[in-house]
Amino acid sequence: MLTHAYGFISRDNRAGDMAHVRHALGAESFSDDAWRWYFAEMLKWESKEAALMLAQEYLAQLLHEQRDVEAVKLMSRCLLEDGRFRPSPDAREAARKVAEKLGRKDLIRNLDL
Repeated sequence: MLTHAYGFISRDNRAGDMAHVRHALGAESFSDDAWRWYFAEMLKWESKEAALMLAQEYLAQLLHEQRDVEAVKLMSRCLLEDGRFRPSPDAREAARKVAEKLGRKDLIRNLDL
């Protein structure tokens, strides 16, 4: 499955890549273990862009479920992988509120929240 997804992303087909990964994860909801595994494997690719796109989706889910500590850990990890990482536009406000709540001014500053 990952090889097929990599084929999409290596040909600049981000939509195809994400659709393929979403299908593999079960489009309705991600299991935490599956998400972690896919994220870790995708971070091994030459470009980390697809992994960070997946992280944006998972972050939105964590924020929606009010899993604040996990959301902050994910944002921190993504920033370590690529300083250009940003939450998706629809998750930015929730990300800022969580970072403020947990006293993570560094995330507010580094994520431009």
